[in-house]
Amino acid sequence: MTAQNRPAQNRLAARLTPALTPNEDWTHDTPSAPLTLDAQALSALEDALRVNLVAWRAALERDAAGVPRLPVEFVAERGRAVRMIDIRDAHELTGPLGHIPAVTHHPLSRIAEIPQVLALDTCVVLISNRDERAAVAARFLETLGMRHVAVLDGGMRAWRQRGFCTLRDAHTYRPTLCPLPHGLGRDGRPLVVTPHEDLTLADVEAHVGDPTAIRWMKLAALSLHGKRSCVDGREDNAVIGTPGGDAGELLVALTALERVNGRVLDEEDVRRLLIRFNDVFGRCYMHSDTHATDHLLAALRAHPRLGPLAAEVEGASAWREWLRRPPLAAREDLLELLVDPQSMGCGHLRFVMTTPDYEVRPALARAFLRAFHALRWSGALELEWVILGGEHSERAVLSVVVEEPVKSWTRVPLISPQVAGQQVFINHPQVSSHARAELASFLAAEGLTRRARERKLLAEMERLAAAQGALTLARLARGLPVFEVRFDHFGLPTTRALGPVGG
Repeated sequence: MTAQNRPAQNRLAARLTPALTPNEDWTHDTPSAPLTLDAQALSALEDALRVNLVAWRAALERDAAGVPRLPVEFVAERGRAVRMIDIRDAHELTGPLGHIPAVTHHPLSRIAEIPQVLALDTCVVLISNRDERAAVAARFLETLGMRHVAVLDGGMRAWRQRGFCTLRDAHTYRPTLCPLPHGLGRDGRPLVVTPHEDLTLADVEAHVGDPTAIRWMKLAALSLHGKRSCVDGREDNAVIGTPGGDAGELLVALTALERVNGRVLDEEDVRRLLIRFNDVFGRCYMHSDTHATDHLLAALRAHPRLGPLAAEVEGASAWREWLRRPPLAAREDLLELLVDPQSMGCGHLRFVMTTPDYEVRPALARAFLRAFHALRWSGALELEWVILGGEHSERAVLSVVVEEPVKSWTRVPLISPQVAGQQVFINHPQVSSHARAELASFLAAEGLTRRARERKLLAEMERLAAAQGALTLARLARGLPVFEVRFDHFGLPTTRALGPVGG
């Protein structure tokens, strides 16, 4: 390492150490006083916990030995309601594999203490080098009554192989397992608060300086294993954000493709393209929310053919499973309900479907939604349909960039949209622009446009994305403060205020 780089690494260590040095909030043996929540906040909290648990159950799989496992990507994206516990010996956390930043350390030799410290319904992910020790610990904790415990599938080796970053510093993990009152996340902050005022520069600086709020991933790994979530602040995961997520970006690409080629895409064109996208890129994200899902279920129950087919479905988990794989006889009618804008819980995609200024043909948007859900039902599980809970209460917009030119080995920050207990819109314009260039190249390679038109296609995609993003922010975030968060090569952030949206 050059002498020029040492000061930057020293600043990085200095930033991480105060954030995680043991203090009274993290080493006490008895829970602090429970939160006092008004009816609105309590309802929002229960909604958030319910959505988190539904997602947990959908992602969890048991192997032949009955060990509950969760994939690396799911754990990396999980919000603060999940407790991540590293059960290795202390020296292993600073060894070659390192540890996940801000993980809690609690060795296997003391595993029986966990149900005495945490509530039995706490969502707990256990971590070891591969996953053998964690598998033994998970089954043991289940016999002690813990209801939601799982293994990080593949352990720290899989975490690193998937491109997620680790640390080896002894000050960047939690050394003590402690209980938390109902309503607090694993960082000790409220999971839900009633919004009261816009966030400040100091709030954002504290957030991006906290390792619990960020997951780092190499861009090459993001292209192969990651996803682009929506900018929606109701996500409680660490995200790469772009308006509408992967679905929004694909609709931009399809619209640009029609304009550059001068030809309308039909439903079969869209279906084939989505199949190839799924084969090559692996994941495609689209979200809804509980309000739109409630509308969908009400319309479904009232439908003359769908109502009888779903008459015996009760409870959130049962409905999620029914919507994940509906009966064959229900699918065509259900598709018609799903392309209704009122059944779309993503504000950006709903605007795309209904507002001419977004420049997307309504028939193209419908064709995409029909293809997305039909392929998902046929077994393309990489197509993710996520249902978010709660109300919009974003209090700022964060634009996240890295200082250096984006390369395949560039580390990009996945940032939680929960700042100081409040929601923010998260946008990664630099990463999204790089992904558009790859998508334009992919479309040209597939023969969907001539190679000579690739630059024109990318330019049209960039124009559409910028115009649509500005329209959505003006509708959902007008007047909110905008902050740019710029990370240098060592992950050190510099934050500056850019003024209000529409200002």
